[in-house]
Amino acid sequence: MANFDLEIVSGLVLTSWTDAATAIAPTRINPISGLLHKYWLLSDLITPVRIGCRVGGVITPLDAALGGNLFEWRWIDLPKGSMPFIPATAGQSSMTTFAAGTFSDGHYTIQAIRPSGGAIGISFDVVIP
Repeated sequence: MANFDLEIVSGLVLTSWTDAATAIAPTRINPISGLLHKYWLLSDLITPVRIGCRVGGVITPLDAALGGNLFEWRWIDLPKGSMPFIPATAGQSSMTTFAAGTFSDGHYTIQAIRPSGGAIGISFDVVIP
């Protein structure tokens, strides 16, 4: 079990999944007791996407506060032909920031890994208008 949480800081919006029934097909969504299906969606092509780790109640702590147990980031799911660079923030491995324009249409999952602290992934979708 991970000893941190992963959070969207900016650039992604939590969106309700809609799939209305048609004349020839029913909806494919079957929510439990009003719990709507949701997913993270790129908010626009301008706002940077920031994803951060929360450790001991502190969002994106500096490396100096992590006692040498720093974070690594990797893609675990990408659209074919896409591999955005994962930039490192000097002195703050608990956060990564992407220029929104580096993404192409598709489904992405990024993972934060902390040696001796576990790993957490978060998925989001990109739809270029």
